[in-house]
Amino acid sequence: MTSTPHISVIVPSFNHRKYLPERMKTILTQTRQDFELILLDDASQDGSGEFLETFLDRPGVRLIRNSQNTGSPFAQWNRGLREAKGDLIWIAESDDIACPQFLEVLAGVLEQHESVGLAFCQSNRIDENGVVISHSNQAGLNQVCQNDFRIDRGRAVSELLYISNAIVSASAVVFRRDLYNAVGSADTSLRLVGDWMQWCKMLLVSDLYYVAHPLSGTRIHTNTRRHSTASNGTLELESLTVQKRIRNSLNVDRRRIREATKRVAGSWLQAMRAGRFSGALPRHPLFLWRLLCTDFMAGISFAINWPYAFLVWLVKRFVVPSRYPES
Repeated sequence: MTSTPHISVIVPSFNHRKYLPERMKTILTQTRQDFELILLDDASQDGSGEFLETFLDRPGVRLIRNSQNTGSPFAQWNRGLREAKGDLIWIAESDDIACPQFLEVLAGVLEQHESVGLAFCQSNRIDENGVVISHSNQAGLNQVCQNDFRIDRGRAVSELLYISNAIVSASAVVFRRDLYNAVGSADTSLRLVGDWMQWCKMLLVSDLYYVAHPLSGTRIHTNTRRHSTASNGTLELESLTVQKRIRNSLNVDRRRIREATKRVAGSWLQAMRAGRFSGALPRHPLFLWRLLCTDFMAGISFAINWPYAFLVWLVKRFVVPSRYPES
């Protein structure tokens, strides 16, 4: 690590004390060491901040501790970017891991290709104990995920990022700081898909490079914001927001719009039929209205299937609630 860094590694942390030793080890043992390390603790209550303090005697390490939780991982992203001095940025989420060659490979891609603003790699899904479950499902990459590729600005958004977020883990990404700042900070009003929105903004004006080798590990566990809001409708509503932003910037094929809208609607109905949906009732008409505005036929299909799904939800939540605990 160095005080004149080419790369800034930002570690946003909140109540991940259990995973921090492995995460920090995989950062400090990178084969490329021309980076500064910015540690951000968002008012953790599990000793994370105290653990991170033990690294302050190393050169190029800074720790910023919040007295109150921001409630937004993307607010922490923005704080880290304001503090960063490096040309390249790695947001290394505090519960994930990386191979020693991660920075060497992805930073090397950006240095080799000036038009590429964002490079990301395949990522293994790992459990709470670090055991590999599978490769992450890189949405939209099913046909080409075995090979590295580069894709032009705009086309990356319309082909890979419209239906869903193909860049499934921020920890698997290295990007240019100037690009992030040029398109504007991450949207902190989005609780779950601020990363997806930010990638889209960046890739509307910059090329994308994908490295097929799994150099990152994305941890799957229950202590995440996504898990706690998995069935209240937030993800589906925010997904429609990102897709609308893309349509306002690019011409998206009508078939892709319908496919994406049907997928979001199906996710909502599935949560209802499983008895997991926990969102407020006014969210249902709001969601229907937004579906109709996006793709009328997908909205009509949702409206036809909603009564049955709602009946099943009522039965599972209130008639036999002991079998279907709160999510």
